[in-house]
Amino acid sequence: MEAEGQNVIFRLTWQQRLIALVIAALPSGVLVLMVSPARFDAFLVTVVAVDLVLLGWLSWRLTRVGVDLDEHQAVVRGLFTHRLPSDWVQNIVVEKALGERRIVLVTPGRRYRLRAPVAGLLSPDRDFDAKLDALRSWWLAHRSTDT
Repeated sequence: MEAEGQNVIFRLTWQQRLIALVIAALPSGVLVLMVSPARFDAFLVTVVAVDLVLLGWLSWRLTRVGVDLDEHQAVVRGLFTHRLPSDWVQNIVVEKALGERRIVLVTPGRRYRLRAPVAGLLSPDRDFDAKLDALRSWWLAHRSTDT
């Protein structure tokens, strides 16, 4: 959790990003281990090079996953970026699935599942409840009185 003036920014923790990178690297690591004893040729070098490029991109992308809050909007960052005016958010709920807890912003006709903050077995975050409280406080302070 970072604070910039009145803005609040939630991102994946460094441990969560590291776990995601290790999981993403496993398939190519297994392929390299299976192929390398038999041969070391251009195909293997190409697979490793492509994998390194993809892991670099994923590493950069994981640093941007999360939500930014200011007095006017919530900017939900995942594969796509969604800007939600603060008065659109009708509720903030926690979904539990596969041992993982995720925060969901509920708007008219759509639910935005946040990629961060998140807590679970493969994505531990000791501050998840504090971040949830901060999100709910933001919502209570900036929500529309019509909701």
